[in-house]
Amino acid sequence: MQLSVPNTLKQLATNLGLMQYARKSYLKKYYSHLEDEYKQFIKSGDIPLPDTIIWEPTGKCNLRCKFCYINFSVTTKSKEMTFEDFKTMMNKMPFIKKITAIGGELTLRTDIIDILKFCREKNIKITLASNATLIGDKLIDAIAEHKDIASVVVSIDGPEKVHNFIRGWDKAFQRSMQSVKLMREKGIIVTIVSVITKDNLDNLKEIVEAIKETKPNYLELEFERMYTKEIVQQTADILGIENNMENFPLAVGNLDLPDYTMEKLKVSLDNFESNAKKAGMAYGYMPFYFKEKIDKYFKRDYKNEEHFCKHLFVPRIDCSGNVIFCFAIKKSFGNILNQPFGEIWYGKELVEFRKKFISSPILPICNTCEKLVIVEKPQQEIELTA
Repeated sequence: MQLSVPNTLKQLATNLGLMQYARKSYLKKYYSHLEDEYKQFIKSGDIPLPDTIIWEPTGKCNLRCKFCYINFSVTTKSKEMTFEDFKTMMNKMPFIKKITAIGGELTLRTDIIDILKFCREKNIKITLASNATLIGDKLIDAIAEHKDIASVVVSIDGPEKVHNFIRGWDKAFQRSMQSVKLMREKGIIVTIVSVITKDNLDNLKEIVEAIKETKPNYLELEFERMYTKEIVQQTADILGIENNMENFPLAVGNLDLPDYTMEKLKVSLDNFESNAKKAGMAYGYMPFYFKEKIDKYFKRDYKNEEHFCKHLFVPRIDCSGNVIFCFAIKKSFGNILNQPFGEIWYGKELVEFRKKFISSPILPICNTCEKLVIVEKPQQEIELTA
């Protein structure tokens, strides 16, 4: 079971200036809870039915951001499930209480308002991740109507010129900020996420000034994910799955480490935190312990530590209905539109994959991922049962 906080409490924490403390306290409990689930998994080999899914509404996007790891030449060809398919998917999983809708740009779908209404009828919480450039008044009004079950994550990567350069559109910042401001005025919970890259490293402190007038509930800095052909191939070899674009639809580069120094990164983060504190803005990082363990993440130095992944307990389903492991490893273990969920979730192929993931060294593809969880108190190794 995943932990959940009502949106009314999130808003109260924001209004009282307590979101910084509340968010940190929640995330510590969340990771402790995940580790308990992992330990139970190690002992029994059993995975409970999830109450949360990550769903990719589309493989398309209206922007081509410089840091984006998605290979849109592959994902844009994916067949998207219809609204009727979405209902079929959810009706097959009556135990789901929360959806995180992320992947591509969900506002390109014409049925998001219908999806919101369906979630409200089923009392399913939904988080919408968007660049907010196309979100529109009609959708904002619909989200506001269901704000007790809905929240929005918006990407803003710097002040106007920097953000527009990264996003590749000279109106991206203006459009996104207008949407965030209107959503907050209507009482919608909004988290802003900024990806740390070489293009905005010198401007992280300015992000606070750029967004503070919109009064977001929370600001999160995310360490950039970086992939090379070698990283993908090494991961495929460890997992024993074919290295092709269907299994790994990633836009790879030539660098596996940032082309700036760790010292410069630390100074930039200190300046960012100083500005955030002065502005009274709640902030944090992805990965959650990034600041405390910056050396490990920066150098991709996690290798043999005991570990697991959030996706062990939270399934990800792509826009076609395929149950995949994560945004980077998209090998399909079955299709929810054609099979019962339990047949996939407890199927031999996914069970064996979990065992392989847990028993292997940390995958090169996972080294900078916020979903990787390092076990703080390693347990005695126990052979997993199928």
